[in-house]
Amino acid sequence: MRAAAFLLAQLLCLSGTWAQAGSGGGQDSLMESQEKDAKETTTKQTIGPTTTNPEIWAELRMLSDMVVKQIVELTVTKSKLRYMEARLKDSEDLVDDMKIDLVLTERTVEDLDKENAALEVRLSASEKRVEELKRENADKPKVAFSAGLTDSGFLGGFNSDRRLIYTRVLTNTGLAYDPTTGIFTAPVAGVYYFRFTASDNRSGMFLAIRLDRDGKKVVWNEEHNNGEGHTYISNGVVLELEEGGTVTMHLPRGRGIFDNRDNHSIFSGFLLFPL
Repeated sequence: MRAAAFLLAQLLCLSGTWAQAGSGGGQDSLMESQEKDAKETTTKQTIGPTTTNPEIWAELRMLSDMVVKQIVELTVTKSKLRYMEARLKDSEDLVDDMKIDLVLTERTVEDLDKENAALEVRLSASEKRVEELKRENADKPKVAFSAGLTDSGFLGGFNSDRRLIYTRVLTNTGLAYDPTTGIFTAPVAGVYYFRFTASDNRSGMFLAIRLDRDGKKVVWNEEHNNGEGHTYISNGVVLELEEGGTVTMHLPRGRGIFDNRDNHSIFSGFLLFPL
């Protein structure tokens, strides 16, 4: 750019000098011109023809046009460079932002990996606990029964207490209840739950029932039928039994109980947990 400007300045100076020589400057200028012509004539005779003023002007214009063209091209180039610098700056800023995003993403991935690892540990512990519970449940004895008393209707009027034998078995998982004797025998030491329901439909009569553990009374219930249809007694108890311990139901002497296929009188029990 500086070189082009310097060349343009030199050309302008030369063009000014040639313009003065072409326009004249009085008698002195005419004499100088004649002397110059004489010298040029001598020079032409010595070294041959020289370039005329119109040709010089043409060359000057051509050089001037070239300089202007270069200046324009240089200006355009500078504009392009500034545009490219701006785009480069934007690209660098975008790269910086992407670097920040990448760092944040890497941190997020690391956090997720840590959370995933923690969840895997918890899942593994839960799976182990489930397997332990499955083994415990598989090893735990399964005991549950429920049986209705009879299809015969009324029982009672005995001179002594009678053990009740619930013959209509509904459920007997583990076979701890014997429907031929009416005795429940604990297969393992543990805590058991027992429940019973008793009914009588005789007007003016007393309904009574007793639950024994190992031959000793635990629960006694009694109800008077006032003539309004069926009278019911229902109760339940949680008992701790040793292995081989027994539970039985009894009808006290002089009392009665009723049952049929509708299962008005039922005896049930199951193991809560072993000891």
